[in-house]
Amino acid sequence: MQKRKPKGGYHPAKARQEILSQIDMRDILDHYGISYEQGKGKGVSCLCPFHDDHRPSMNIFAEKGSENLVFYKCFSCGEGGDLFKFVTKYEEKYNHRKLNHVQTMHHIVRMLGLDPEILPHVENRKGSRENPEKTEGRALAEKFQRAAEMRRYTEEGKQAIDRIIPDDRTGIADEFHIGYWENDAHRWEEFVKQSGHTLDDCRKIGLVFSKGGRWIMPYAGKVVIPLTDRFGKVISFIGRSDDSKTGQPKYVMPFRTIYGHIRTNLFNYHRALPYMENGRVYVFEGVENVLNAQKLEMKNSVATLGTGLTKTQIRLLKQDAVMPVMVFDRETAVDERIHALLFMKEQKMPGLVLELERLPSAFQGCSSIRELAAAGCSQKDLDLCVVEAEEYLLQQFVERGIGPEEKDPHRVADFVRKLNGSGVIQTDREFIRCCELIGTKAGYPLDEVMEMAENTDSYVSRKEQESRLTGPEELREIDIDRIAESLHQMQKQDPKALERTMGKLHTVYTCAFGDEKEMEL
Repeated sequence: MQKRKPKGGYHPAKARQEILSQIDMRDILDHYGISYEQGKGKGVSCLCPFHDDHRPSMNIFAEKGSENLVFYKCFSCGEGGDLFKFVTKYEEKYNHRKLNHVQTMHHIVRMLGLDPEILPHVENRKGSRENPEKTEGRALAEKFQRAAEMRRYTEEGKQAIDRIIPDDRTGIADEFHIGYWENDAHRWEEFVKQSGHTLDDCRKIGLVFSKGGRWIMPYAGKVVIPLTDRFGKVISFIGRSDDSKTGQPKYVMPFRTIYGHIRTNLFNYHRALPYMENGRVYVFEGVENVLNAQKLEMKNSVATLGTGLTKTQIRLLKQDAVMPVMVFDRETAVDERIHALLFMKEQKMPGLVLELERLPSAFQGCSSIRELAAAGCSQKDLDLCVVEAEEYLLQQFVERGIGPEEKDPHRVADFVRKLNGSGVIQTDREFIRCCELIGTKAGYPLDEVMEMAENTDSYVSRKEQESRLTGPEELREIDIDRIAESLHQMQKQDPKALERTMGKLHTVYTCAFGDEKEMEL
């Protein structure tokens, strides 16, 4: 049976050789900050990062007939392999990221700044065949992009862009090829005529749509922002409305073009990819936030073009072994946030959440990244507000599901079981954390919340027995033998309950009789 060839012009084996021809292990060691010294011949030696090494026991050497150092061997712990295995093991040990071989290649290319064109499974490479319709569509998109960029230098264009990216001293509009299109039907007809394309060609890439037998150009009077695929090729455009105009959506974009559904892509992904070497990417809902995030040096920022990630976008992040840091707009409803995070959990996509509500009071009045940048907020301030998505979900559910000082153990137990059944709680760690949050909110110790969830009736019975046995005034009057008999019966029914009750009895007994007297039961 003949093996199926992978998509794209590069096979993984070919990409592997291309990477090995451009770098060696010294580049990897330098990147990770591992010191090395010249060994015998061409090789080097260093402390092994995979065990507690005090004398350089790892040797790194080249393949026979090659100049590049690509193999390592530790003569103490026995670890060895090529540079791809080294990166994979290092990332797992120190950055807790499990990469497969292709993901490791992607990571090396990003962290060492190699040409991404050498990566495997990339479609539409030079020389590969592309649908002529798509090729024509790209040509039209590039013409429209250039025409829109020219119009941003008009007075109207400058004002419109300044409302979105105020005080653009770093050239963000230039970097993102942002343009403007005036609200002039004659200018649009003139562009179409000079472009050599038809209105139907424009429809295919989302520049126009048909309504009631009329062609409508949705970008009229709007800032025009190019939308690219993961390789930086323009596939459509996003229109940003003037904030001062009411009655129209903030963003306009085509639902689908000849390149597929718009939300199979992440805005700015190809620019952000080289800055994701720490395995994180900030995921915003709106394009404007990504543009202004550049002022905070948040180069690894993308936009979903919607509230949450889609399956295709999640697949893209998984391919590059990147963890999303979700940054929801302040006005996004909690239900929408929860829905987006639950979908990620369903797709087994680990993630983080940047809670703008946790920012210092000086920034609480800011409603967007643009305002935060203007107020002097830094990326460091934002990073302090990052929590795990699982933690964020549990916090939101507990906040909405449990009242302060909740005294009904049956309600607490039902709430935990409900979360368990909904899929929010999937691990022992999440269960314990949920019980901790409930305890903090309702005023219970952790062990009591866990006991309620495991066996509510047993918990209620134990609390009733404790209330009969452990009142300080009553304890002075109760015969010690009677207490011992009650505890003996409790031991038969529930040893764990006995252990908890004994601890409380010691406390109450001390309060009743003082520290000088010991309780003998």
